Amino acid sequence: MKMRTPQVGEVWLTQDFFNPENEFRPGVVVSVEAYFQCRKDVVLLPISSKVERARCETDCVLHDWREAGLAKPSYVKCNPVTVKDAMLEQRVGRLTQADLEHVLNCLKKVFGF
Repeated sequence: MKMRTPQVGEVWLTQDFFNPENEFRPGVVVSVEAYFQCRKDVVLLPISSKVERARCETDCVLHDWREAGLAKPSYVKCNPVTVKDAMLEQRVGRLTQADLEHVLNCLKKVFGF
């Protein structure tokens, strides 16, 4: 079965390499299709439901978390990770345009853009 190409703004469940107690963690795709086609990798930003920990200006609270397919209020941690396509378990949703723009602006702050 051929998996479709992950797109910027999509939320995917991936193996949770941050917390071994969890099997999966959601993450939002921030890499473009050309990167995936060349590397078969995806750059993700992890998503956490522990919103009370969102303290940095680069922690992006999602306003439309339900529309993104998430079960709880959540925020995006702007610490990019690269994962192999085989680590992507399933697509759960997509960020709204407003939340995606907010996340990309937070990511720019990480790199000083």
